[in-house]
Amino acid sequence: MNASELDVPKGKIPHAARINAELLRAKKRQRTLYLWLALTLMAALLFIFAMVVFSKATMIEVKPEAAKNQAEITLLNNVGMMIGHAVYALTGKPSIEVSSPGFKTQRKTIKNQEMGTIITIELMPLPAQLHIKTEPKTDNTQWLINGTLLMLGSTLEKELAAGQYLLEVNSPYYQQTKLPLSLQRGQVFEHTVNMKALDGSIHIKTVPTGASIQIDGQQVGVSPLTLAKRGGRYDLEIRYKDYQTINESVEIIRIHKNVERNYRLLRKQARLFVDVSPKGGKKQRTSASPKSKHHHAFQAQAKKVKLSTHRAATLAKAPENTTNIMGIKLKLFHPNETFTMGAPRSEIGQRANEFLRQVQLNRAFYIATHEVTRAEYGRFKAVAGNPNFPMTAISWIKAAQYCNWLSKQENLPPFYQLRDGRLQGFNAASNGYRLPTESEWEWLARKASKKNQTRFTWGDSRVIPKKSGNLADEDAKGNVARYVSGYSDGFAGVAPVGSYPAEVTGLYDMTGNVSEWVHDVYVLLADPKHRQPSNPMGLSRGGSHTVKGSNWRSASVTELRASCREGEKSGRDDIGFRVARYLTPVP
Repeated sequence: MNASELDVPKGKIPHAARINAELLRAKKRQRTLYLWLALTLMAALLFIFAMVVFSKATMIEVKPEAAKNQAEITLLNNVGMMIGHAVYALTGKPSIEVSSPGFKTQRKTIKNQEMGTIITIELMPLPAQLHIKTEPKTDNTQWLINGTLLMLGSTLEKELAAGQYLLEVNSPYYQQTKLPLSLQRGQVFEHTVNMKALDGSIHIKTVPTGASIQIDGQQVGVSPLTLAKRGGRYDLEIRYKDYQTINESVEIIRIHKNVERNYRLLRKQARLFVDVSPKGGKKQRTSASPKSKHHHAFQAQAKKVKLSTHRAATLAKAPENTTNIMGIKLKLFHPNETFTMGAPRSEIGQRANEFLRQVQLNRAFYIATHEVTRAEYGRFKAVAGNPNFPMTAISWIKAAQYCNWLSKQENLPPFYQLRDGRLQGFNAASNGYRLPTESEWEWLARKASKKNQTRFTWGDSRVIPKKSGNLADEDAKGNVARYVSGYSDGFAGVAPVGSYPAEVTGLYDMTGNVSEWVHDVYVLLADPKHRQPSNPMGLSRGGSHTVKGSNWRSASVTELRASCREGEKSGRDDIGFRVARYLTPVP
């Protein structure tokens, strides 16, 4: 027995031996780990080998070149893998996702017959997003890109393809602003346009001179008078002794900065009316100044005798409902009131082009109870399609041509003056067929046969009553961008005319189905001189014409309101028309 054996207690393992044992166990675990790693790597290599040998490589070619360089392709499902731009799959129909900065991500499922081929994926560039506003807020601002009008309002929200553009910001009361734009793919461009005030003037002369002048209710001096004014609208009042007061609204706008008025004042007059009979007698009217040459004072007097005229006789015997020789049903209306067109800025859904204006209607007219059908238009020019559907997808000028053709069938003077398919003007005195004026259409939709004027054709409630008309509803889901939840009219698209009950006016489809061409040239601003307060018909010529009324694609509050208006140059599949005519011509 040696000394070392005597020093180690029985049953105890020396410290060094324990360390050696732990090292041996660690080495064993390491060998096991390496073995598993080797086996896993071998399996992966075998898998890759199997994929390459037993599956077909499907090459993905990404276009355009700008997208290809940074393109990423991801295998979304299936047993397989990606090697570069090659797809290897052991089972059919693998799905991939292709993305690249600045482009819209695209997904594709590879069909069995496409496996092993070269597939081209065309990525669409992301548009730049414009968020531009004016300061101060100017609701009647025109926004133009490269000379094309985009919209009217105080803000521009628009998506544009990457590129170079020239933005024009035109507000009638401010200086024009031009802004070059260099837009990148997917860029969000936010900007505030600081509008520069427009400097102008108002110059007023009167005969006689010395007239008192008020602007917007404030006394500013006597004539002749020149005032520097910023762009805007101003109400003038001209008063002088016993002369008639003049009231006028003028505007200082970018294209007409200096307003000049030269008023010849008229004395206040007393009038004497004499109506004579029998029939055929002449009606005479005399008037005199309160300060006539002989200083005689005239009192306004009138003696009324009922005279039977041809116009009165026509009005008296005209039927309320009639059918013309082409089978179109017409209803007679006798408007004799002033009402307000447009909508205030405070109204929900209001657009800036819905300017408020007072309009007087006092001329009796007939209007078709239904929109013109394809069958009715087909007697003028052959067309295909369901004969009971409204005639759509035709230009305003073709609708005007149809009106003149109808007039010819009944030996009525044509209303529209057309030459070589172009509008030269119109004869406002004619009682030939025409399109209803914008004021007539809006009066029928909002005021006629109602106690109070309304926002919608059915009233003021934002809840659409059942069977109100053919709108974007539950049936149209998938066919339209938005729809009215909970409303169902039974049609996913256009419907035959008269598919819904008549409205309180006795007219059909003033709500929905198709929007309608009206007579007026489309304008963005109200006439500051208000030259046609009675039975207005607007400009005689213009590039665009006005469209009124909702259609089967309409779902928003904006579109459903009767004051909503838009301008169009060509036809659409959701724009039709109905015809109208005055009862009697103007002598």
